[in-house]
Amino acid sequence: MSESETKKRQILAVLFGASTFRRAPKLAQGRAFYISAQDFQEYLTDVEGLGLPRINVYSLFDDSRSPGDQLRDLGDFLESRSADLKNAGTPPEDFICYYVGHGLFAGPEQSYSLAIRETDERSEGFTSIRASDLAFVIRTHAMFLRKFLIFDCCFSGAVYKEFQSGPLQASRTKLLCEFPQRGTTLLCSASAQDVSLAPKGLSRTMFSDGLLKVL
Repeated sequence: MSESETKKRQILAVLFGASTFRRAPKLAQGRAFYISAQDFQEYLTDVEGLGLPRINVYSLFDDSRSPGDQLRDLGDFLESRSADLKNAGTPPEDFICYYVGHGLFAGPEQSYSLAIRETDERSEGFTSIRASDLAFVIRTHAMFLRKFLIFDCCFSGAVYKEFQSGPLQASRTKLLCEFPQRGTTLLCSASAQDVSLAPKGLSRTMFSDGLLKVL
């Protein structure tokens, strides 16, 4: 096995997010989310992209289960796949986490959260994935891995008007407080207007489209 192939075996990746939010109709629905996640996953596994083994890539995109179930699965995936790679003599070195959907400031503490398929607008804080919970799982199961965290999250201006003046700065501040300052690379997108998600003629979100073109 070449050095390049060995390195690819040492990268783990997980995708989160949703393309529809049936219990939260105020959040923009869109095929752009689905296509962005699909194309990013294809980039991860395609030989002309990153070329990762498919077993190293786990998708929770459009998963209809609860935040707790999804986070448990993330932890199980990282733990089991890491163990398999260590036993094979190629322990994991890098972890890629990609999310596309909506970022929310929910609950009395305005905790930054990631909307999922089952997010309910009546209890967004309980039905979305809190950044702090995601960070805890990653710290626990990927402590010694280099982490590349990609958040393609856009705000709905109709719901979060108080953040229109600075949603990008606010989301970055919230996220950077949760994740380790060393060994972590964060790429974050945020918008206060739904129209910026997928302009006419663009099938993906603006952020993911630009990212994939660069990659």
